[in-house]
Amino acid sequence: MSNNVNLYGDIPLDLYKLSKLTYLDLAGNRFSGFLSPTVANLSNLSFLRLSANQLSGTIPREIGLLTGLHDFKIAINHFNGSIPQEIGMMKSLINLGLDTNDLTGLIPASLGNLTNLAEIYLFGNNLSGHIPPEIGNMVNLSILLLYGNQLSGHIPQEIGNLEKLTKLELSSNQLSGNIPRAMGNLSNLEELDLGANNLSGSLPSSLGNLSNIYFMYLYGNNLYGHIPPEIENLGRNWELGKLELSSA
Repeated sequence: MSNNVNLYGDIPLDLYKLSKLTYLDLAGNRFSGFLSPTVANLSNLSFLRLSANQLSGTIPREIGLLTGLHDFKIAINHFNGSIPQEIGMMKSLINLGLDTNDLTGLIPASLGNLTNLAEIYLFGNNLSGHIPPEIGNMVNLSILLLYGNQLSGHIPQEIGNLEKLTKLELSSNQLSGNIPRAMGNLSNLEELDLGANNLSGSLPSSLGNLSNIYFMYLYGNNLYGHIPPEIENLGRNWELGKLELSSA
């Protein structure tokens, strides 16, 4: 039923009675209303995609009971309220897409329980507070996109534990403090975007360890000092496609 724009109205409550259902994709329609707490009845579900509809309301806490879910994507809707802590119970989750909604509040520390997560998309919301250090527990992450929120505080040094990351985008937030030296541990990183924040201090030479980096955006911060030669050498290796350091 994905990408069938003729489907509209509320998601039928009888759909939540299909307890043997393993795959549900309603993306790209015009469904409205809310995601019912009775979604927890779909106990065999491994794939749930509701992206690109007109759904609203909060994410029900009962979603955490879907412990076999691998893929949960509700992007490009009008969901509001906070991300429920109970999402941290979904330990089979590999892909989490909550981006482009109206979510507020903190990123729950319980996300650190999701050690199988490979991709997490939280961009384009109104999330606030710090990036929880527990995010460093998600050692299988390859994509972490948190840009376009109202996140503040320092980038946690635990982010350096995510050695499988290929894409890290934290731009357009209110992050402050130094770029952590531990970010140099992300040797598989191909794209790094820290632009449009309030980061300060000098560039850590450890960024020169990012031998696979292709895009690095650090614009619109309060960084100062010389560019370390280790970072300059990335360009000489013809691996760095774009380095943007311009001021705000």
